[in-house]
Amino acid sequence: ELQIESNMFAGVDLLIAVGSIIMVLGFLGCCGAIKESRCMLLLFFIGLLLILILQITGGVLGAVYRSQIETSFKETLQQNVNSLQGSTEEDKTFQESFQKFENMVIKM
Repeated sequence: ELQIESNMFAGVDLLIAVGSIIMVLGFLGCCGAIKESRCMLLLFFIGLLLILILQITGGVLGAVYRSQIETSFKETLQQNVNSLQGSTEEDKTFQESFQKFENMVIKM
């Protein structure tokens, strides 16, 4: 099996969670509109407002810490490139895992 670090998929997990929350909110909004339920529509509005606030917060944090994020990304990318070009046993294991991952993606 592929031994890929779990922190590489943190963004994927976050996107799945946010998508699920938005789907539930959409369902809540539809049900609230059909039943003309003030409570459901209020919950729908509050949920959308919270998502908007989180997006603005994420954008501001991304802008403030942009240089640190770029530095971290470049370091990780450089380490992976060095591992793909290296000849140690650990590098060869990484290269094999990367090739398996490439083949798996190509088959999709």
